[in-house]
Amino acid sequence: MYNLVDKDKQFKKEEPIGFPMLKILERGFKILNMKNINITTILWALTGLNYTAVKVLEMLLHDTLTVLEISSRIEKSRSWVQKLLGLLFKCGLIERTWVSNQQKYFYRISSKRTLFNTLKHILDEVYGEIIDFLSKNSKPNKI
Repeated sequence: MYNLVDKDKQFKKEEPIGFPMLKILERGFKILNMKNINITTILWALTGLNYTAVKVLEMLLHDTLTVLEISSRIEKSRSWVQKLLGLLFKCGLIERTWVSNQQKYFYRISSKRTLFNTLKHILDEVYGEIIDFLSKNSKPNKI
């Protein structure tokens, strides 16, 4: 069994975060007006992922699953699920473990703490982008 998460490389400052900042910002403002905010809504807003991808993340919060298990649960092709899991893995939202006796990867969210830290990192990046934008585009009024 091999753990393939490189925790040292997940949040290098010089590397792009990999999430659509504009979409996250738009969704962040949109959920401010919602009455019932749940984990699905938060994941949807902070990741910029579509609804099905968020559902996969929620599944992985509770279970360790293979590509085929996820594919059958959400009724998407194996290749679609495999691409999605590759993206989620690359962004540090999930981890994958190779089980050699079964010759397949198992995917899961390593811990709720790791997911929280990833979402917090996204918020920090969005906040930083807003501050940069405001500081570049706000000039004192000249009298």
